[in-house]
Amino acid sequence: MNNIKLLKQYFQWIIKAKDLHGVHSPFLYNFMKNCLYQDEIKPEFQRIEAVRKQLLNDRKNLSYTDHGAGNRIKSGNENANTPTTRSVAQIAKSSLKPPKTCRLFSRIPAYFDFQNVLEMGTSFGITSSYLACSKSNITIETIEGAPPIAQIARKTFSGLGLTNIKLREGLFDYVLPQLFRENPCFDMVYIDGDHKGESLLRYFNHIAKHIHDGSVVIVDDIRWSVSMHNAWLRIIAENEITLSVDLFDCGLLFFKKGLSKEHYAIKF
Repeated sequence: MNNIKLLKQYFQWIIKAKDLHGVHSPFLYNFMKNCLYQDEIKPEFQRIEAVRKQLLNDRKNLSYTDHGAGNRIKSGNENANTPTTRSVAQIAKSSLKPPKTCRLFSRIPAYFDFQNVLEMGTSFGITSSYLACSKSNITIETIEGAPPIAQIARKTFSGLGLTNIKLREGLFDYVLPQLFRENPCFDMVYIDGDHKGESLLRYFNHIAKHIHDGSVVIVDDIRWSVSMHNAWLRIIAENEITLSVDLFDCGLLFFKKGLSKEHYAIKF
């Protein structure tokens, strides 16, 4: 999605976006009050941010195949799948989530007392590390399609002393069937890494069979491209999703019986 369209989307979103006092759902109100807005910088987060800083200053080049949607601005190229060479710093700058967002993703498993999380799109392992630090008894399964990037992620986990992360290399379509045979149900799924709308719909339909009442699915970069946003709109219309939250850059999907089906744009 180009910058002009993105700016238009932002103005449309900000008009509708609500804060804590504009929400009528008790479930969402409590989530916002006790999780979304309860930001905290833990000592372990500072260690992760030190790794981020190193990555942002690493000029070493990596050669790999980009299986995603390519550049956000050039979103018309939705079939990248081409060899590319970029520096670690360039990849880190474009792919790593901001610290504030990473801290939110870490708070969600702690708030709901989740035990197992699936991350689709490891990158250099910064978000994975935040998730792994959310609580003591959590396990993170994460998938990365580019071997050179996965290698750096492993160094990230090793350097931080994180042993509760299992990284699998390969394309999502090949890795997910094997993963779900070993782990048939997940408390939380974070979808990142492939920003094509048709891929998002395919992954969501597969994931929906492997979650439970109470699970949360996070969809990243819901405004990366027109196709991604259209896919997001189709997903939130699904009957099994009882509550959806648009945080502009990403979206949260709640699967919880007993809630009235609602959709909110929430300031964050």
